[in-house]
Amino acid sequence: MSVIPAAKSRTWAWWTVAMIAATTGAIWLIRFGLLGQEWRADFAFRYFLLAAAIGLLTGISGWFGARWVWGSTTVGTIAGLILMAAYTGNMDGWQDLVSLLMFFMAAGAGLVIGVLAELIAFGLRVRRTKQ
Repeated sequence: MSVIPAAKSRTWAWWTVAMIAATTGAIWLIRFGLLGQEWRADFAFRYFLLAAAIGLLTGISGWFGARWVWGSTTVGTIAGLILMAAYTGNMDGWQDLVSLLMFFMAAGAGLVIGVLAELIAFGLRVRRTKQ
């Protein structure tokens, strides 16, 4: 039995909510806990919106059956969170934005790799059906 739900399954809604909650919690922990940034509701809400955008992107792609996009974007997001935590060190001012940039780069790379993998898988399926 596969852990990943089938396309157009209601389970994807729960996976999306879990992804949004986990990503929001991790970003808040890194930015407000590890980095020591002062808690501000407007920043917290912006980080929530960022996590919601990523969570919705992965959830919707999984719901439509794009498992490569879902998996790769999830791995890229996790890698981005790890890189964000690693680059959070003793930086101040504009330098602390490097950690956020690393998060964006890793999550974006995961998305691009997932889309490319989906295109390759689609091409292989089309090629097999023509034979």
